[in-house]
Amino acid sequence: MPFTFTKRRCPDIQLGGPGTEEVTFHLGGGLGSDGVNRYYILWKAGRMLVIQAKAAYCSSQEEGDPEYGRVLSNLQAMLETIDFNPPAGESWAYLMPGEGTCGQGRLKYRHEPLGLRQECWSRKIAEDHIEVTRWGGPMHREGWWNGKEVDLCTPWISTWASYADDLANGHRLMQSSGLKHLTFPMLGHIMRRGEVVGLLTEAAIGRGVEFSDRDAVIEAVTEMQRKGVIHRSLNPGNIFITDHGVRFLGISSVLLMKDDESLDEEAEKWHWEGLRRCFAELKPKICNDAPTARKMCYPALVIPPLTSPTKPLLLPGMSQWSAMFALYLESEFRYNRWRQRNISSFDDDSETDTNVTLYSQRHVSTPLILDMKFGRRRGSREVELGSSESEGSTTGNTPHFRLRLRASHHPYRRESSRRDFRDDVTASSDTSDSTLS
Repeated sequence: MPFTFTKRRCPDIQLGGPGTEEVTFHLGGGLGSDGVNRYYILWKAGRMLVIQAKAAYCSSQEEGDPEYGRVLSNLQAMLETIDFNPPAGESWAYLMPGEGTCGQGRLKYRHEPLGLRQECWSRKIAEDHIEVTRWGGPMHREGWWNGKEVDLCTPWISTWASYADDLANGHRLMQSSGLKHLTFPMLGHIMRRGEVVGLLTEAAIGRGVEFSDRDAVIEAVTEMQRKGVIHRSLNPGNIFITDHGVRFLGISSVLLMKDDESLDEEAEKWHWEGLRRCFAELKPKICNDAPTARKMCYPALVIPPLTSPTKPLLLPGMSQWSAMFALYLESEFRYNRWRQRNISSFDDDSETDTNVTLYSQRHVSTPLILDMKFGRRRGSREVELGSSESEGSTTGNTPHFRLRLRASHHPYRRESSRRDFRDDVTASSDTSDSTLS
């Protein structure tokens, strides 16, 4: 049954949006680095729970990890018993196999330390004082704190704790070197029940660097180098132009060099060779299309509850979500491939996918989770996926889909050229060599 696109739109659902307090979302997970344990990240009513499957569930090592979907279906059957706010506040649970009312398992909650080695040199900020508005992947979240738009770096598994440590140490180095103005500054350490679980920074909001920004970027990098600081990750995705000048991401990669000879060698390798590659990549482009954490979309999948005559569906369109959940359980690869193909071809009038099939005789419409709308910004961005029968269709047996993407980033104005930037595209992009004298 091929997928095509159509013009009408079906109901949306937002992660954490109105009416979703009783909806459980699957945010991701997978097979651990040990090749044995599996992890499932669930979200409900603003609280995240990581579930670890025990080894008894992990006998299969086949490509594609089919056991992952089987355990997820067990968690679906356990939705009513999963406690997202246990008495001791744990955010980790072990799935004990062969127990429970139907043998699908039982959860044992416990505290799982992340292994962060951060020294609290900055403000301590309670996690529940931060309003999270968007899930941005395994470590990145977005939100509001103290009237400011912020980014959260909160690793959920100890494997990634070292990155958060390096990021905090990098911000400490930049601040002590008088280079805070070149970063999206760290605001404090995120605390959960007295333990450091991550760090909070100003939101990385700005215009991606362009070829015509070379002079400003070179000046900023030279300032870092004069202080003996080397930034080892200069690329189009880590350099921003803001209302306050040039700012850098990738602060986890900064180093302090005390020897002048070593400083010159490292600067040539990381700064100047890196900038040559960066601007060579940007020169032929109309805009900077490098991916960043705030640009990337991390899909959340609704886990529909098992229904019965006494349990009505929670939200309109839940039957459609059930169909998508079934496709995910059958083949995560085909589900992700279907999603990627639809997103990558949103501007086409029509497209079919003969390799991805829904095994259903009914019409299936697929709403799309909008990660979050940023209504409090000057701009907004929105992704919509609609579904209905195509115009002129007489059979009504084929599902038709159309993806509609509308985006508008913050308009950032450069006083020197008075250009407005939206969607990282300028009305008159300058890719000439005019900035070189």
